[in-house]
Amino acid sequence: MRRLNCIDESVEQRLLMEGAPKQKMEQIFIGGQGMPKDVFEQLVTADPTYKGGDKVGDYTKWMLNAYLKDPNMNIGHAKDCISRYISGNYNNKIGGKPLDKYATIATLKAAMDEIDGAIESGETVDKSLDKFGQFGEDIVYNSPDWWIIVPRTLESSRYWGGMTQWCTASSQGNYFYNDYSKDGKLYINIDLTSAKERTPDAIRNADRMYQIHFEHKECKGKRNETCGYFKGNSLIVDFSMPKHVKKWYHSNAGYRIMDLEEFMEDASKRLSNGENPKDVVDFVYSSSEGFSMVQLNGQYNFINREGRFISKDWFDDAHEFHEGFAAVELNKRWNFINSEGKLLLKCGYIGVGNFQDGFAKVEIDDSGRPKFNFINREGVCISKYWFDDTYNFHEGVALVELNDQWFLLGKDGNLYDENRQRITVSEGFSRKNNLRNLRENRVGRRRFANFVVGNRSQAKQTTNHVGRMAKKATKLTEDEMRTLVNNIVNEALEEIDGKTHARVANATKRAMQNLQNGIRFTKTTSPLSGEKHTINYDDIITKAKKTEERANTSLLEPYIDSKIMFFATNRLGRITRLIFQPNKIKKLMNGVAILSGTVIYDGNLMNGNIMIDFTKQKVFYTERHTRYKYTLDPDNRTVDKWNSLLEQLKMSLDNRI
Repeated sequence: MRRLNCIDESVEQRLLMEGAPKQKMEQIFIGGQGMPKDVFEQLVTADPTYKGGDKVGDYTKWMLNAYLKDPNMNIGHAKDCISRYISGNYNNKIGGKPLDKYATIATLKAAMDEIDGAIESGETVDKSLDKFGQFGEDIVYNSPDWWIIVPRTLESSRYWGGMTQWCTASSQGNYFYNDYSKDGKLYINIDLTSAKERTPDAIRNADRMYQIHFEHKECKGKRNETCGYFKGNSLIVDFSMPKHVKKWYHSNAGYRIMDLEEFMEDASKRLSNGENPKDVVDFVYSSSEGFSMVQLNGQYNFINREGRFISKDWFDDAHEFHEGFAAVELNKRWNFINSEGKLLLKCGYIGVGNFQDGFAKVEIDDSGRPKFNFINREGVCISKYWFDDTYNFHEGVALVELNDQWFLLGKDGNLYDENRQRITVSEGFSRKNNLRNLRENRVGRRRFANFVVGNRSQAKQTTNHVGRMAKKATKLTEDEMRTLVNNIVNEALEEIDGKTHARVANATKRAMQNLQNGIRFTKTTSPLSGEKHTINYDDIITKAKKTEERANTSLLEPYIDSKIMFFATNRLGRITRLIFQPNKIKKLMNGVAILSGTVIYDGNLMNGNIMIDFTKQKVFYTERHTRYKYTLDPDNRTVDKWNSLLEQLKMSLDNRI
């Protein structure tokens, strides 16, 4: 193990002087060795035999010497060690040999532990500490419960990481270790309390080991799983690290290491002091009812006007506050939190809607079929029935369907007819009256406006909904039919499927082809009225392009707020988590789709593009500044949402001319 700033022999001889004055010590250590003055003062006062005044204590010379040989020495531990040495009369037990025979706190402590049998109890570091370092590593920090090792050679990286899945310990070439070490130090952290004994093999096989590389912004567990997230000069870890280790990192690496609870407390203070929220978290959404939704590492929470987080939990997904509640997803179940951050429901649902008129729609899975109900502000379902279809509350009632019959559901949970008269479950009204009720009273208009989809495709629901509406139009008059069709088209254009998207693109392409062929005007006859009309293709192209832009936005509408997670693999086999939020279709032709949006990668939030090659069935992400290309594989947690988007894009490509 390499020694740092070792004191020369002449200085060591002077340290053996008895009763050396403090001023003389200052000249030797501060003036001659460059020791910080505050460290010198701490070591002098840490000597249990120091009584103040101009002379140092009996053990100060050894403590100063030990610090020069190990600048990472914990002064508090050194004081405890010397106190134990004095009170236990270890000078005689060790054999009357001088204290300076033991160069560091660790070696002195190991000698005392050997006498007391403490080594077998596993309370402190191994007595053979000096035997470590045979492969060229530095133990830059050691305490009874934690080691930090910096491998200086490929051999030491392979040795200490040999029981892990870290690429830096791979036996397949030396590229990975060199790639990391040339940019900065690798810090191997070992929780000694998880090692079965204090031998080299047992320590490097400890259950809890973590590798940190600040320059690459990576924090990995033993199985190469990500266990930390970088935000600025802070590292938020999801494992337990002692405070004295965190303090060492802050002093020696310039990074603050915190767990999530500590980060939230620190972030709240920064926000309360007026710091820009975008410097504290990854993303801040618009405020609703006095609460702003924030995102950090793909997770969501809310802050109030004072900048305090309202919940100790971070959610997989969330939506803004409505009527005092916000819909949140936790452990694949949807729930609600109130303004105090408390969950409304003991068990969540697979889908929920925002509160409207005091009630929120909830969804369950009944043997593969969705069923719906409404809950009140206490989280209690208001009806004993679970319905096949529902519309939101409007003017005190909600339109619901059960067994092909339609009802108006009141806030009291009872069923009513279109005249607001109470009826039984066998007295539902007809579809024709249902449509008139929809058209005249606007009950349930914009069904999906406030619905949060759980595990089903919103686009698929909308398509089915439009199809059902078309079937209901069979008995309407011509005027009623025209009104209904216009409503359906307007709604469908806002939430279209791949075929509709393709028809819009085809119309634009035909208009462009006609313009290129010199056809600027053409005459056509209306199939309904028989009247002749002149078509201006310049106007058609202008309108078609606007419609195509709207269609692009509409096709992505169900996925705009979605966080689609991937595993990104570069050409060297390095795997990193990537989160993509699409917001625009940049290209869709010739079997290729390019989507632009927000990318969260390696702890950085940026705008980026992903390319989908349907011919090769591959998905790629390319870094803008390095041009590195990463192959993306969908994370199982969002694979259904991703496959739904791919299905719509593929459908649009397949139906193009």
